[in-house]
Amino acid sequence: MRNLKMSISVMVLFCLLTSAHAALEHPIIWATKAENARILDNIAKYSWAQSLNASLHSHVDAKVQAHKSNPGGTLSGMPALGGNMAGHNKLLTLGVESAILFYLTDKDEYGQMSADIFSAYAKVLAPKTPQTAAISGYIMDDGRATVPQLSILYDFVQPFLARSGTKVYDKDSKSYGAVNMQTGQKAMLNAAGNIVQEFSGPDKHGIVSNHPVLTSAGALYAILCIDNDTERERLFKIFWETGTKTTASFKNTLLPMLSSQGIWPESVSYSFQPNIILCLNVIDRIKPEMHVIADNMKALKGCFI
Repeated sequence: MRNLKMSISVMVLFCLLTSAHAALEHPIIWATKAENARILDNIAKYSWAQSLNASLHSHVDAKVQAHKSNPGGTLSGMPALGGNMAGHNKLLTLGVESAILFYLTDKDEYGQMSADIFSAYAKVLAPKTPQTAAISGYIMDDGRATVPQLSILYDFVQPFLARSGTKVYDKDSKSYGAVNMQTGQKAMLNAAGNIVQEFSGPDKHGIVSNHPVLTSAGALYAILCIDNDTERERLFKIFWETGTKTTASFKNTLLPMLSSQGIWPESVSYSFQPNIILCLNVIDRIKPEMHVIADNMKALKGCFI
């Protein structure tokens, strides 16, 4: 629960402070390279941002120092694929928080730990297929608590991974080796495919359960980590327009389910509304030409109701 609350708090620091549009280069989901100075300025000026920044350091710094001398110890916390959602979430959240500190400080020690964590997951996910690439084994867990974290981790640490000379630790060989960016991309493609689940059949653009709303950020974030423009746009079209039986069309199935007041037709205690606004916000930042906020203002108003 602490990991999930921390992720939400840090998301606020980034998503609500940034609005500029940039080309699709990493990071892109919560923030861009161009927005770094603005975020650092907010941290310097405002106590709430300073508190979030301090919390990140308190969670990560001691673990980074331990990782320097014993990277295998960090990666020993990685469960096998197919179960233990909490264990995966814990390690991936550590990777996310360290990657954010790499973004904020440009210190290699943060980038190294995050790169090692991502590479450990990439190694086991890349040989899979979309059908078999489940991290915890259950889409509702992966769509909320593992794939979003894996995606944000990759998004923030990708510039470190792409640097010439970067090496990552392999827990099996107990040694450092060169980064294979193709392996990372194959892993993210499989992770995205496992959430989108084209293999589940078509979306009929009708009434669905709440599940696609809860897993929507997991699908969107993973898609935005795919570097191949054609494949990324193809999967984004499925996410937004076409949909699948498992991941219903955001535009044609999920958004129409909002009432005239912009309220999701189930108990507000399930907290669907923030997921809708979160996805619209990220899409609006990256694809402002789609006007997704302007065209769906009732969803924003529904949050306050």
